[in-house]
Amino acid sequence: MIYFRFGERFCNIHTISTSKKAKTMDFLTFLSSVIKSLAWPVLLASVLYYGRNDLFKLIRTIKSIKYDKFEMMFEEQAAEAAGEAENISGKEKDNSERYKDFVFLSPYETVMKSYMKLEDSLRNAVRRKVDDGTIELPSHSHLIRLETMHGATLMRLLYKTGLVDVDFAALHDNLRNLRNMAAHKHNFEISQDAAKNFADSTIALIDKLEEI
Repeated sequence: MIYFRFGERFCNIHTISTSKKAKTMDFLTFLSSVIKSLAWPVLLASVLYYGRNDLFKLIRTIKSIKYDKFEMMFEEQAAEAAGEAENISGKEKDNSERYKDFVFLSPYETVMKSYMKLEDSLRNAVRRKVDDGTIELPSHSHLIRLETMHGATLMRLLYKTGLVDVDFAALHDNLRNLRNMAAHKHNFEISQDAAKNFADSTIALIDKLEEI
């Protein structure tokens, strides 16, 4: 009986709380609509007061601050990836000869092309292991489908069969995320050093894949 009363009281409190929450949401919705309705008049007044050029400069500055964040993230994570790649390869390697493929490319193109080479190497490693029976693709899969598999899927196949370890898989995942950042976050600059760190990391993984 006591529990029932407590249950009733709890239910009443919950109802009151829900009612207050609904009123709060109604107020926030109203406030949001007011802000939206004022946005264009404020923008127009700003253009008239400050001048269009000054306002555009301000917008560009705000955007540059945002993209600087991505540049910093890419720079730091590419450097970390290079360190992890060195640990995986077991020694510091001179990749200058293999880096020639990227010398005349922009940093962005270097990132895109080097990851593409890594994905091709993943696919070739999986194909070799399908041919020798180490990897068995699902019954509905075949080699034609293998050509369309993304790097994450190919890596999963190698990892599940114990052909690569968790550090290798984690580094690939980091590089894939960086590649996606470069592909989808436009208008931020990738430095030459960051691009080289990225490419060196992919080369280290490719060397390991060629041993499988």
